[in-house]
Amino acid sequence: MIATERIENSLSYQLNEPNVCVLDRARFQFQSLKQQEEKDILKIDQTIRRHLGLKLRSGEMIQPWYINKQSKNKDHLYGPLFLHYDFEIDWIPAMGIELVLEQPECFKIKLNNEEINNPELNGWWIDPCFKRVKLSSEQLRIGKNTITLTTMFRQGCNLEAIYLIGNFGVKIDNVKKTVTKLPEKLKIGDITKQGLPFSFLFILEAFLMN
Repeated sequence: MIATERIENSLSYQLNEPNVCVLDRARFQFQSLKQQEEKDILKIDQTIRRHLGLKLRSGEMIQPWYINKQSKNKDHLYGPLFLHYDFEIDWIPAMGIELVLEQPECFKIKLNNEEINNPELNGWWIDPCFKRVKLSSEQLRIGKNTITLTTMFRQGCNLEAIYLIGNFGVKIDNVKKTVTKLPEKLKIGDITKQGLPFSFLFILEAFLMN
């Protein structure tokens, strides 16, 4: 006879890293180019480079650190670039939300059209190149939110996704991303549909309910 034990269909859980919402699509403005619809950030990078006649980013392209040493045009500024990353919020966590990006010192950062002066860096996330910037809970709002990054585009400027991290859940509807409240428990099954769609980016420690 095989002994069996009934297992509950939900789990208590604990995250040992903040949850993450990946913002990899944006609207942009650069010279005569203007994109009102959201577009993949790497495609925006390609669009701008084609417009300027620059080499596209690839595994075979000259790396930015080499350009900075050798290229006569390394410091040429082609003009201001505005990137608008949209996301939704239906619940603001008590501990707030942090923005993660590379080289924050190269950008002017606005949240909902309010500039973040002297952004407060809070260490790094996953890798030292990803800097954490505290977002003011007073500037966040229920509904649509927009983070705007402004920089002077140059040859060695690589456009990348940005990230929101914190103690929150994430809901994805097509390409729209919404910050939500984390579930109290997880059902057995696909956790990516339970507020953790980017769960491969952190370690989830789960244990059966008593």
